[in-house]
Amino acid sequence: MLGLKLTRYRVLLALAIFGMALVGIYLDQGEKMIEKNSIVGQAQTRTICIGRFLLDVPMDATIVYGPARVPQLIERYRDSAQDIGKFETDFMARLENTRYLADGDLVKPESMLGKAINGARTGQKILFGVGEGSGDFYDLESLIPLGKDLFVQTTSAHGTAREYGNAVAKLNATAMRLRSRTEDEIPVEAGVCIDGGFIPDYDRTNKESVTMGIRLHDHDDVHISIELTKKDTVFASDGLERRLAAGKENAIRRNMGGWYSQIREIRRGPRIINKWHGYEILARKPAQPGENESHEFSFVSLGDAGNALLPTVEITLQTGVVGDSAAAMKPSVSDLEAVAIWDSIIRTLRRRAVK
Repeated sequence: MLGLKLTRYRVLLALAIFGMALVGIYLDQGEKMIEKNSIVGQAQTRTICIGRFLLDVPMDATIVYGPARVPQLIERYRDSAQDIGKFETDFMARLENTRYLADGDLVKPESMLGKAINGARTGQKILFGVGEGSGDFYDLESLIPLGKDLFVQTTSAHGTAREYGNAVAKLNATAMRLRSRTEDEIPVEAGVCIDGGFIPDYDRTNKESVTMGIRLHDHDDVHISIELTKKDTVFASDGLERRLAAGKENAIRRNMGGWYSQIREIRRGPRIINKWHGYEILARKPAQPGENESHEFSFVSLGDAGNALLPTVEITLQTGVVGDSAAAMKPSVSDLEAVAIWDSIIRTLRRRAVK
């Protein structure tokens, strides 16, 4: 959904495997640099809502929301409410290719496999498929027409009536609260902003994860990706410093030491963005076969375990992006401009005020 696959795992591949050289330049004039830079210095901005938070982006930036988990995976399909019947038909067609995987309660006479039931919301359908990972689990898909759009929830549940009943109840609880939201609408009540929608709070123990991509109008090879995830447990090994250390070792093992030594650090070290204490690395990678030189920036803060208002945050910036391919062209921005864009956007991430 993000167009470019700028997930946490792609960041690990791009930053950790390749690592960062110990030679570099440091740009220490932050605010002054931004004020002087024509790309962002005088640019008008607009405020958007992501999860429980706000971010200021250039007025003409394109926002691409990825899937959210609140607590089930939920995706928006624009202008597809009228296609709900096709979604159901396609689901059942896929089931015919996986039905043989069914096991346990899914093959008993009272099985729900292949059935479609009405959800709690008008027009909502809940479909029962078989889990490809385990044949005694259902794959559940909930189709929710809302205005012109169709929202699709997905989850899994063990085949017992109690377990899938609980899963259906949770799907319904979210579906009943979901409401439409325009991209620039900022809700004033507690809850989670997703692509084209808003889900008011009803259970703070739920899982939460939201993702979003930002694409600049005048420099469309510059892509920024943000992921916010409430985790029950956080591990120090997920911190950016440890990933970079592991990346250096990995690069040496892969005989990439020569290329590694040419990577130029622009800035590196601890950073605080509002309440998030984290670590950032800003670097320019040299060209290699099949890839142009490009920028690779990352900020990671582990946040507080179980705290929806201080989740783990991972932000990345890449340049030279064409379609789904990073480093496919030479960057359209200089080091100075890339850092100015980075700082002007990520420093605005903040908690949304609620009544």
